[in-house]
Amino acid sequence: MASSAFLKSYLTRSPPPPSLLLTSLSPSTINVTLNLPKSFNALTHPQVHSLIPLYSLLLSSGPSAPYVILKGQDTGKNTKSFCSGGDVVKIYKEGKIRYQGEEGTVNERVDGTDVFFRDEYRLNYLISRFERQVSVWDGICMGGGVGLSIHGRNRVSTERTVFAMPESGIGLFPDVGGSG
Repeated sequence: MASSAFLKSYLTRSPPPPSLLLTSLSPSTINVTLNLPKSFNALTHPQVHSLIPLYSLLLSSGPSAPYVILKGQDTGKNTKSFCSGGDVVKIYKEGKIRYQGEEGTVNERVDGTDVFFRDEYRLNYLISRFERQVSVWDGICMGGGVGLSIHGRNRVSTERTVFAMPESGIGLFPDVGGSG
C-alpha cells in the first residue's frame, strides 16, 4: 500500500494531536515528527496514544508497510532535539498523590503515571516488532526518546546528538533500554 493511502486510512480512524505531525514523503515513506519544540519535543501521552494504532496498523500491513522516518521538530535557536524524554512535569501532575489531614492519610490518587508508562511500553514493544523505522537523532535524545528509537531497527546519529538517561542519576531504573 502506498504511504499516502496508508496514512489517509490511519488518519480517518485516529487523528493525531497537533504535537505529532504525520506526512507522506514518498510512496514508501511516512514522516513522523514530534512537534513540541518549546519542550524539546518531550513525549506526551496523547502522542503515545496516537502512535500505538499507527504501529499496530503498520505491523498488520506486513511487507507492504511503508517505512517510518521518526524525528523531532527543529527547536530553533541553534538547538536541536529529537526527543527530550517523557513530559515529566505533566506525568508528575497526573500521577501525584493528594494528601488530606495532619496524619498524611491518602485522600486521592490519580493513576495517570501508570497509564502513561503502560502505553509507552506498549508502543516500545510495537516499535521493536516493526522493521521499517529509521529514527533521526539530531540533538537531544533522552529517556522516552531513547525508548521510541532504541527499539527500532535503524538509528541515524548526527554530530549534535546528546544521548542520556537522566532518570538513572536520581535513582530510577532506566526502563527503556539505556543506562546511566
